[in-house]
Amino acid sequence: MNDQRNSVDLNIVEGNDSLFSYTLIRDALIPNLLGQETNEILYWAGKELARQYPLNNQQDTILFFKKAGFGTLTVDSHHKNKVIFRLSGFVVENRLAMVKEPSFNLEAGFLAEQIQQQESLYTEAIYEIKSKAKSVLITLQQDTKDLSTIAKPDTYFVFNQTDEEKLSADEHEETALEKLDEVFADPVAQAIDETVEEVLDEQALEEQHPLKEEAPSVFDEWPSRSAKHKKK
Repeated sequence: MNDQRNSVDLNIVEGNDSLFSYTLIRDALIPNLLGQETNEILYWAGKELARQYPLNNQQDTILFFKKAGFGTLTVDSHHKNKVIFRLSGFVVENRLAMVKEPSFNLEAGFLAEQIQQQESLYTEAIYEIKSKAKSVLITLQQDTKDLSTIAKPDTYFVFNQTDEEKLSADEHEETALEKLDEVFADPVAQAIDETVEEVLDEQALEEQHPLKEEAPSVFDEWPSRSAKHKKK
């Protein structure tokens, strides 16, 4: 086997043991074991991983990327037969900084297989590192001419929401409701209170100082437009 040791500067990792171990295995050990076949094997390994953990939709796929430590996945652009995703975030930025030639074929293969199963279109992927943007573009190419049936998974992988995540979601919802109260409900309630107070003050003032009967206005003698029409 040819020497395929990857250049990895693990000294850059400070105070993050999880990232240290992830990079050690992903970017140092695996390339040394697989050698020149690293990119190809990682791509098909990603597709096999997607078949083991089929996801129901794009949002679940994005969540899986986050949970797996792949990075933050977003849709960059969408064309007729092509979809471009952007992979970014803390893990991606650090891998780009620490590793001379990091491979993202595992993520590309995983994403291609997930989208293929979700949309029932044969899909392949390639990636391109954007060093200045500290991100990776994963381009998916779909074959709309081959309409062969792609088998759908019998069941989908679903993340169980932890109590901590549920609490965070509840707190977020409560905060949003408080913000709505602050912007809309509170000013309305205050206006109603002020109006009621004004009415009560006017009633009290009238009881103390009854108003004299007002003289009829000159406009009261003018016939309305409806009255004019009736005369005609």
